[in-house]
Amino acid sequence: MLLGAPPEGHPDLREVAPDGESLIGIDDVRQVLLWTRYAPTQARYRVVVIGPGERLSREATSVLLKSLEEAPNYMAYLLHARGPEHLLDTIRSRCIARWTAPAWVAHLDERGVEGDERA
Repeated sequence: MLLGAPPEGHPDLREVAPDGESLIGIDDVRQVLLWTRYAPTQARYRVVVIGPGERLSREATSVLLKSLEEAPNYMAYLLHARGPEHLLDTIRSRCIARWTAPAWVAHLDERGVEGDERA
């Protein structure tokens, strides 16, 4: 666990998400990046949860990319999306991908994987 405590109200956790059907804009990402300049107050890491990734505006993606390249060692970014194909290659190349069960099942279905191979 990155925070060492429940996430609700944790001072070292921030979320960047769109309002309603809008995109995640550059100002949303810049605001949280100001917060990332400071070391964690209670946990080992400062954690930023961003997503859905496919809702990042082009400008927000550019700012996020720069921050991923220059992230201090106390930062952890969790970027979620419907699938890796919904993110720019430059963002994906700087991430460690983890599939959740629904996404993995859909991935196997798309490729026609069945039976023993699926297990």
